Amino acid sequence: MSLTHNSTIRNLFTALLVAGLAAPSASAVVVSGTSSAVGIDVGITAAPIVEPGVGASLEITAPDPTTTPNSGTAPDPYNVTKNIVALNVSSALGSVAATSGSTHFHSDVDGASGNRVAVGTSSIAAVGVALLSAPGVPDLLSLSAETIASTSTSSGDYNSLSSTGTTNLVNLMILIEGLEISLDSNPAPNTTVYAGTTTTGIFGLSVILNEQITVGDGSGSTGITTNAIHIILDSVTYGGVSGISGDIIIGQSSSLLLAEVPEISQAAGVGILLSFAFFGRRRS
Repeated sequence: MSLTHNSTIRNLFTALLVAGLAAPSASAVVVSGTSSAVGIDVGITAAPIVEPGVGASLEITAPDPTTTPNSGTAPDPYNVTKNIVALNVSSALGSVAATSGSTHFHSDVDGASGNRVAVGTSSIAAVGVALLSAPGVPDLLSLSAETIASTSTSSGDYNSLSSTGTTNLVNLMILIEGLEISLDSNPAPNTTVYAGTTTTGIFGLSVILNEQITVGDGSGSTGITTNAIHIILDSVTYGGVSGISGDIIIGQSSSLLLAEVPEISQAAGVGILLSFAFFGRRRS
């Protein structure tokens, strides 16, 4: 093959490569939006109580009473509101009650370019919780509130995604061993208002307000889960009952956005592959 012919082929593939790289790449868009909301979710167990006529274990379970489904995923866009029915559950470990509320979740993700949003909102009214009412001693924990709510929002476009959470607590009161805990009506994210230790309080009991758990890198993904109230019991012993473990989550909302990473155009890919093949042949 002549040097002139080699030069012609080299120029051809170089032009192909340049043309491919100059071709517009696929636009980055938000490809998925997901949001959800939960009113109350309770799951607590305790070690067996060795007494005649008492079962092998104690538990109190109050799953979210929202009519399913309580989440949505786009595309296509969605906008759903679900009413929370009255809830009243009790067992030997305690009781959980609420009169009404609602969950709402929506997203405008449709596959097109531009800023998009996914939002989840939970709101529940007249909430009451009582844990372990033991004879002769105050409740391990009692909680009451006029309203408990949270909202999680994820928004933006590729490379500029962000998530925020908010919590609304109206007339919230929490007592542990009969003593009222000092509460901020507008708690900062991840505010721990009670954390028992081996030397103070109820060991293994924690209460967190406006808990916010975030995920994503802000470029191709962003997400957040907001728990208005999260009560954690980790092997708590109280009133003659041991091994009390589980979680109480009230007013949970979540949101998530995913965006596609821009891909090199098809023409650019073909040009690069052909050029690599050509120059590889030249070296052999």
